Amino acid sequence: MANYTEHYQLHQWEPGDAFLRTDFNEDLEKIDAALEDKGNCRIATGSYAGTGEYGKSHPNTIQLPFPAQIVLLDVSTCHNFNSTPEYYFLFRQAAEFMPDDTSNGSNVLTWSDSAVSWYYTDSHSDGPFYQFNKSGQTYQYIIIG
Repeated sequence: MANYTEHYQLHQWEPGDAFLRTDFNEDLEKIDAALEDKGNCRIATGSYAGTGEYGKSHPNTIQLPFPAQIVLLDVSTCHNFNSTPEYYFLFRQAAEFMPDDTSNGSNVLTWSDSAVSWYYTDSHSDGPFYQFNKSGQTYQYIIIG
Protein backbone atom coordinates (compact mmCIF):
# COMPACT_ATOMS: atom_id res chain seq x y z
CA MET A 1 0.00 0.00 0.00
CA ALA A 2 1.67 3.20 -1.17
CA ASN A 3 -1.16 5.78 -1.04
CA TYR A 4 -1.66 8.19 1.86
CA THR A 5 -3.80 11.27 2.45
CA GLU A 6 -2.19 14.65 1.76
CA HIS A 7 -2.44 16.37 5.16
CA TYR A 8 -2.10 13.66 7.82
CA GLN A 9 -0.60 10.80 5.83
CA LEU A 10 -3.46 8.43 6.65
CA HIS A 11 -3.63 5.12 4.83
CA GLN A 12 -5.56 4.99 1.56
CA TRP A 13 -6.28 1.41 0.66
CA GLU A 14 -6.71 0.18 -2.89
CA PRO A 15 -9.01 -2.67 -3.86
CA GLY A 16 -7.28 -5.89 -3.01
CA ASP A 17 -5.09 -4.37 -0.23
CA ALA A 18 -4.91 -6.28 3.03
CA PHE A 19 -6.24 -4.41 6.09
CA LEU A 20 -3.92 -4.54 9.07
CA ARG A 21 -4.95 -3.58 12.60
CA THR A 22 -1.61 -1.81 13.01
CA ASP A 23 -2.46 0.47 10.05
CA PHE A 24 -5.77 1.45 11.63
CA ASN A 25 -4.12 2.07 15.02
CA GLU A 26 -1.45 4.20 13.38
CA ASP A 27 -4.13 6.27 11.62
CA LEU A 28 -6.16 6.69 14.84
CA GLU A 29 -3.06 7.92 16.69
CA LYS A 30 -2.48 10.52 13.97
CA ILE A 31 -6.11 11.65 14.13
CA ASP A 32 -6.01 11.84 17.93
CA ALA A 33 -2.83 13.95 17.85
CA ALA A 34 -4.29 16.25 15.18
CA LEU A 35 -7.45 16.87 17.22
CA GLU A 36 -5.41 17.58 20.35
CA ASP A 37 -3.39 20.19 18.45
CA LYS A 38 -6.60 21.93 17.37
CA GLY A 39 -7.42 22.95 20.94
CA ASN A 40 -10.93 21.55 20.86
CA CYS A 41 -12.97 22.53 23.90
CA ARG A 42 -15.31 20.39 25.92
CA ILE A 43 -18.77 21.46 27.06
CA ALA A 44 -21.08 20.01 29.69
CA THR A 45 -24.35 21.21 31.21
CA GLY A 46 -26.12 20.63 34.46
CA SER A 47 -28.17 22.11 37.26
CA TYR A 48 -28.35 22.22 41.03
CA ALA A 49 -31.14 22.88 43.52
CA GLY A 50 -30.69 25.71 46.02
CA THR A 51 -30.61 24.71 49.68
CA GLY A 52 -31.14 28.11 51.32
CA GLU A 53 -27.73 28.02 53.01
CA TYR A 54 -24.77 30.32 52.44
CA GLY A 55 -21.39 31.34 53.77
CA LYS A 56 -17.98 29.74 54.12
CA SER A 57 -19.33 26.65 55.91
CA HIS A 58 -22.00 26.10 53.21
CA PRO A 59 -20.37 26.66 49.80
CA ASN A 60 -22.02 25.85 46.51
CA THR A 61 -20.08 23.18 44.63
CA ILE A 62 -20.35 22.02 41.04
CA GLN A 63 -18.56 18.77 40.19
CA LEU A 64 -16.65 19.13 36.91
CA PRO A 65 -16.41 16.22 34.45
CA PHE A 66 -13.13 17.71 33.14
CA PRO A 67 -10.82 20.60 34.08
CA ALA A 68 -12.87 23.71 33.28
CA GLN A 69 -11.84 27.23 32.35
CA ILE A 70 -15.29 28.84 32.54
CA VAL A 71 -18.60 28.05 34.17
CA LEU A 72 -21.60 30.03 32.92
CA LEU A 73 -24.13 30.21 35.75
CA ASP A 74 -27.76 31.04 34.92
CA VAL A 75 -29.33 32.78 37.93
CA SER A 76 -32.44 33.96 36.07
CA THR A 77 -34.73 31.77 38.18
CA CYS A 78 -34.03 33.75 41.35
CA HIS A 79 -33.65 37.17 39.70
CA ASN A 80 -36.97 37.92 38.06
CA PHE A 81 -36.23 41.50 37.10
CA ASN A 82 -38.55 42.21 34.16
CA SER A 83 -38.03 38.62 32.96
CA THR A 84 -34.49 39.54 31.89
CA PRO A 85 -32.06 36.60 31.88
CA GLU A 86 -29.12 37.00 34.23
CA TYR A 87 -25.89 35.06 33.94
CA TYR A 88 -22.51 35.03 35.67
CA PHE A 89 -19.26 33.89 34.10
CA LEU A 90 -17.05 32.14 36.65
CA PHE A 91 -13.52 32.31 35.26
CA ARG A 92 -10.90 29.88 36.55
CA GLN A 93 -8.33 32.64 37.02
CA ALA A 94 -10.76 34.77 39.10
CA ALA A 95 -10.63 34.55 42.89
CA GLU A 96 -14.05 36.10 43.49
CA PHE A 97 -17.09 37.72 41.90
CA MET A 98 -19.65 40.19 43.20
CA PRO A 99 -23.38 39.90 42.55
CA ASP A 100 -24.67 42.92 40.62
CA ASP A 101 -27.28 44.00 43.12
CA THR A 102 -25.19 44.24 46.30
CA SER A 103 -22.37 46.50 47.39
CA ASN A 104 -21.61 44.29 50.38
CA GLY A 105 -19.71 41.05 50.25
CA SER A 106 -18.63 38.94 47.32
CA ASN A 107 -18.49 35.29 46.34
CA VAL A 108 -15.10 33.68 46.91
CA LEU A 109 -14.20 31.06 44.28
CA THR A 110 -12.16 27.89 44.74
CA TRP A 111 -11.19 25.81 41.69
CA SER A 112 -9.76 22.34 41.22
CA ASP A 113 -9.70 20.11 38.14
CA SER A 114 -12.77 18.27 39.45
CA ALA A 115 -14.88 21.01 41.09
CA VAL A 116 -15.60 24.71 41.47
CA SER A 117 -16.98 26.08 44.76
CA TRP A 118 -18.03 29.49 45.98
CA TYR A 119 -19.51 31.13 49.05
CA TYR A 120 -20.90 34.56 49.90
CA THR A 121 -18.78 36.49 52.40
CA ASP A 122 -21.27 38.92 53.99
CA SER A 123 -23.69 38.04 56.80
CA HIS A 124 -26.65 39.50 54.93
CA SER A 125 -30.24 38.34 55.41
CA ASP A 126 -30.37 37.64 51.67
CA GLY A 127 -27.13 35.63 51.74
CA PRO A 128 -28.60 32.59 49.92
CA PHE A 129 -29.89 34.93 47.20
CA TYR A 130 -26.44 36.51 46.71
CA GLN A 131 -24.71 33.11 46.79
CA PHE A 132 -27.18 31.77 44.21
CA ASN A 133 -28.43 29.12 46.59
CA LYS A 134 -32.03 30.18 47.28
CA SER A 135 -34.15 27.34 48.61
CA GLY A 136 -36.59 25.97 46.05
CA GLN A 137 -34.71 27.45 43.07
CA THR A 138 -33.02 25.44 40.33
CA TYR A 139 -29.89 26.93 38.79
CA GLN A 140 -28.60 25.88 35.37
CA TYR A 141 -24.94 25.98 34.30
CA ILE A 142 -22.67 25.35 31.33
CA ILE A 143 -19.11 24.11 31.87
CA ILE A 144 -16.48 24.95 29.27
CA GLY A 145 -13.05 23.33 29.34
